[in-house]
Amino acid sequence: MLVTLCLAVAGGSIGLLRPVAVERVERIALSLHNATLPTPGEQEQIVLVLAEEPTFHELGRWPWSRKHHAQLLGKLGLARAVLLDIVMPEASTPDADALLAAVVKAMGNVVAACHLANDPSGGEHLIYPYPALLDAAAKVGITNVNPDVDGYMRSIRPIWEIEGQALASFPMAALSLLADTPPSLHPADHGYALHVDGRQLPLDDFGNLWVQTGTDAVKRYEYRDVLNGVVPPETFRDKIVVVGVAASGASDFHLVADRFSAEEMPGAEFNAKALSSMLFGNPPARLSPLVSALLAVTLALAGGLLGTRRPALAYPGVVVAGTVFFLAVHALFVAQARWADSAWPLMAMAGTFLVVQGLRYFFLHQDWELQTFSLNKIVNMNPQTVGQFKEFDELLNSAWPDIADNSGVHLVNASATADELDEHFLGKTDEQLAVARPGPQGFKEGLALPVPHGDRGTRYVLLGWDRPVGMETLQPLAAVILSTAWYFSHMKEAADSKAMLFRTIRSVFRALDFRDPITGGHSNRVSSLALEIMAHMKLKDVKQVEDIYLGALVHDVGKIGIPDSMLQKEGKLTAEEFRFIKTHPEIGMEIMQSVGLPEETLRTMAEHHERFDGSGYPARLSGKEISLGGRITAVADVFDALTNDRPYRVGWPEKRACDYILGMRGVQFDPDVVDAFIDLKNQTGKS
Repeated sequence: MLVTLCLAVAGGSIGLLRPVAVERVERIALSLHNATLPTPGEQEQIVLVLAEEPTFHELGRWPWSRKHHAQLLGKLGLARAVLLDIVMPEASTPDADALLAAVVKAMGNVVAACHLANDPSGGEHLIYPYPALLDAAAKVGITNVNPDVDGYMRSIRPIWEIEGQALASFPMAALSLLADTPPSLHPADHGYALHVDGRQLPLDDFGNLWVQTGTDAVKRYEYRDVLNGVVPPETFRDKIVVVGVAASGASDFHLVADRFSAEEMPGAEFNAKALSSMLFGNPPARLSPLVSALLAVTLALAGGLLGTRRPALAYPGVVVAGTVFFLAVHALFVAQARWADSAWPLMAMAGTFLVVQGLRYFFLHQDWELQTFSLNKIVNMNPQTVGQFKEFDELLNSAWPDIADNSGVHLVNASATADELDEHFLGKTDEQLAVARPGPQGFKEGLALPVPHGDRGTRYVLLGWDRPVGMETLQPLAAVILSTAWYFSHMKEAADSKAMLFRTIRSVFRALDFRDPITGGHSNRVSSLALEIMAHMKLKDVKQVEDIYLGALVHDVGKIGIPDSMLQKEGKLTAEEFRFIKTHPEIGMEIMQSVGLPEETLRTMAEHHERFDGSGYPARLSGKEISLGGRITAVADVFDALTNDRPYRVGWPEKRACDYILGMRGVQFDPDVVDAFIDLKNQTGKS
């Protein structure tokens, strides 16, 4: 919440100050609002007469004889007013100058244009029409237009202050001619407003009036067609006619915003739309920066609130809230001509939302790391791990320091009895995550979590903390504690069962040793050597090592089904006897399958007589088709058989046995297993 408040205050401050970068974004929103406004029907009263490429093609290069302009104005005699958006400062032929001035004087409704230009010295000066035309014009106005903060034309300055004098802009001069009462400036709620025939047109902080540029294009006629009578004079009856130049080579074009893009607009058309906004439009009054600040604060708070929700609710929520806000601002713009900042408040909401969502993900990730860490403690437990701890509380005490660092929750007692609990914990132990205040041993808060402890009955895991800890942390901790206790008990039972299985199997083989004293201890020696080979091969899968070790231990269990006369025969076995002995892996599989041993164990037992070249038995497997346990046990079995006495021969020296195994590398035995075995023997100094 503190983060949301800080971001809301920052967003409000930016909304109040309105920096240039924010203003540029606000202009995009303004263009969207403007683009949806309908074109006033009265705009049809304004038309354009533009000199475009066809006119230049017929009349030649500029400047033309002013007799042409005089003839053109003669065709516009029925117009209500004519705005001559062409600055003509230089003198031409006296008769042409006099003719144009005379026509303008006779019409009495012509507004002439002047232009504000920069001096080489850095100052400004006005360029007026030549004196006779200046005197003849009904009104004169400045045609300059200043770009907005993003370089686009959106507004007109009605009044210019030049050298201490107030001079009208070109549309303002026309407005003075057309209005029933002279327009005037008056103080308004924020700055000034232009009063025209009972209407109040608000100006912005810089004294500009917003122009509704997004309306339909103003109807235009070609200068040449009007001059040649192609367009009848009756067309312009009671119209306001703006005359200008719009050829592609002319410099009188402005970039105006059009939703997300821009378009070039002739200066004469921009002035026509500015005049239309003054006469018929409803230019918006921008609300004060304080309102912008309040909107930014409100939406930032809303964004922060939504950011605390789950993504399935948060993201649709922020989209809906933003859409509703923008539509409300747009409705205010259309219905009441009030422009409320919308871009920055929406950005403030989105920014706060994303920050809070990011923090939410961060803390959830921390909780996830906590859970992952704790769950890994469980997942990585195996019989050996469980065997390190006699009771669950020992395991919990071992794992908790890292959990305390992540969560701030301390383990006070991992196996407290009900009698050891403080009185204020009594009555809360059966409630789900009932936090007690104060906590145990001086902690501000605490929790007593009932956990079954095997034969010792129910004990309580007592937790305490000082800094604020939310349910999003306590819930996974409680889940981890309870699941760990359950898992520990089952793993302990499994470990005890497996240990019992190993003891049972060893007992069986001790019994077999009494049956066949000559090969007594063979299974133990083979499984021990297999374990050494696996350690030298750096096998890291503990379960795989255990399963292979067990398979090596029981690899000859199938010999239970072989008669003593064959096993203990001193002479050479017959082919039939050897064929029968070769069935002992299959007999062993039939015996041990009913016990439910792991697959790796069964394959080790069944495949220890397979050969790497595929000539072994019982399934004639080859290469890596043979299980790793079978390949390792094959080496250990042959080595032990060669180095121990048998009824039919005396045991070999270990070096001779190692040389034999090395010679059968890649034929009878897996090369990798042989290399590990030979290296092991070299290190122990027995080869």
